[in-house]
Amino acid sequence: MLKNYFKIAWRNLVREKGYSFINISGLALGIAGATFILLWALHEKSYDRFFSNSDRIYQLWSQLPVDDKIFSFEYSPEVLASSLQKNIPEIETATSYVPIPAVSYAYRDKKLNLATAIVDSSFFKVFDFDFAQGDPTSFFQNPTTAILTESAAIMIFGTTDIIGKTIELTDRQLLNVSAILKDLPSNTEFNFKILLPWNLGKRLGHVSDQWDSFEAETFILTREHAHTAIWTQKISSFMHPYKTDVAIDLYPLPLAKRHLQANFENGKRSGGKIVLVNSFILVAILLLSIACINFMNLSTAKSEKRAIEVGIRKVTGASRISLISQFLSEAIILTSCSGTLALLLIFLLHPFFNDLTGQQIYLPLKEYWFWLSYVTFVLFTGLLAGSYPAFLLSSFRPVQTLKGSFLSLKSGLSIRKILCIIQFTGAIILIIGTSVIYQQIDHAQNRKSGYDRSRLIYTSLSAIQQRNYPAIKQKLLTDGIASSISKTFAPVTDPNAIGNGYTWEGFSGTGTSSTLFVTFATEADLLKPPEYSYWMAAI
Repeated sequence: MLKNYFKIAWRNLVREKGYSFINISGLALGIAGATFILLWALHEKSYDRFFSNSDRIYQLWSQLPVDDKIFSFEYSPEVLASSLQKNIPEIETATSYVPIPAVSYAYRDKKLNLATAIVDSSFFKVFDFDFAQGDPTSFFQNPTTAILTESAAIMIFGTTDIIGKTIELTDRQLLNVSAILKDLPSNTEFNFKILLPWNLGKRLGHVSDQWDSFEAETFILTREHAHTAIWTQKISSFMHPYKTDVAIDLYPLPLAKRHLQANFENGKRSGGKIVLVNSFILVAILLLSIACINFMNLSTAKSEKRAIEVGIRKVTGASRISLISQFLSEAIILTSCSGTLALLLIFLLHPFFNDLTGQQIYLPLKEYWFWLSYVTFVLFTGLLAGSYPAFLLSSFRPVQTLKGSFLSLKSGLSIRKILCIIQFTGAIILIIGTSVIYQQIDHAQNRKSGYDRSRLIYTSLSAIQQRNYPAIKQKLLTDGIASSISKTFAPVTDPNAIGNGYTWEGFSGTGTSSTLFVTFATEADLLKPPEYSYWMAAI
């Protein structure tokens, strides 16, 4: 019987080629669009969950009172991790991670600025990154070593077979490559190409033993079955005895929430990018719903042609269940064709989607869970899209349909009108939303920013370049390469220094203020009269 259902369903679809093409292509576009959005949402929600102990890893955020509110930031003292591990038994391991946006490296005639991080000996006990070659044993024993990612090895040496080779750091510090890490996955907040050991960081001045230095990101790995309320309370006020000028609390942010839920308002987490992700999931549901409603409307529009077939089959003894099964079989065959076409579109458009999102979203074609989920998704879509037409067409009464009076049934037609209203309303919402978002992005990209973006260059300076900065500046100006040059300690678009404790004339406080000030240091040539439209900021 089931085989007969599918045979009749296939014949009906082949006979109605125009109807089948419109329905299949419409559903395929809806399924492909929804799948892309859901893959992106899944990618966003998977950030840093690939670590084996991700459910027990927390990042410690610093919180201090500012203007009667609580200000939260992700940096903490470099000495915090070792102190926590010694004093709080619920912590299995604690590690400090000091990111440096760019460090200059040289190998033969190559000179590159690469994202670098300084890590202590507990780093790989907390984060089990995959090694392509070597291990971190000698890395922490010798302060003149480095760990490179595969991409960094290719950029510097042109190969990954580089264990034992030497690269030159700023100030002519030679580093031996002790291990190669596999490239970091795209779904991680960590962003480094080279790792340097803690002792070398101290020697270079990037690591301090003072509690007033907030340059590190501190992570802890709690013990299994540790009582959350107990260790959270201990951590909260841990820094009070060490920093007496202001009471700084610590907030443990779960690693899995670091990417999407790291917005704070007055000391409490208040959403973050998760709002955007959930909004796009709703868009995917809306997109798929529109495609399903379009299928329903096209199917019910054909009800006049199918009514006589229903009447004859009922007269010859067909039950309503058999008719519902027949129409659902047609819907499942159609959605299967749509799913196959959607899968082809996903495969072809995947590189363009990655370019659009700016991320390397993994297409898990080799994973069984993807195919199981996709087949379930397609079958559910077929049942959802085919349910209303199946129940509507099977409800026709044989006498009325054979007389041609089935159109007097108003219930189906009224539902169809509701579906049309929902479909067009959803489409209008998507069009208006897309237009508004496009205009906002266009405004952000093309608004007046106070400088000519096409002629602005920013670069980080190494220690050697810092010492020779006056000569470099003079050379660039003399040769006409630049019309104006200025040095700052941070990019103009990202001032990264804040401070408090300032006093001023008429100040009546206790010697320290709770107001935070964004500080920015620059040379005199940063701001130029309107006729100068080019300058370069260097740190």
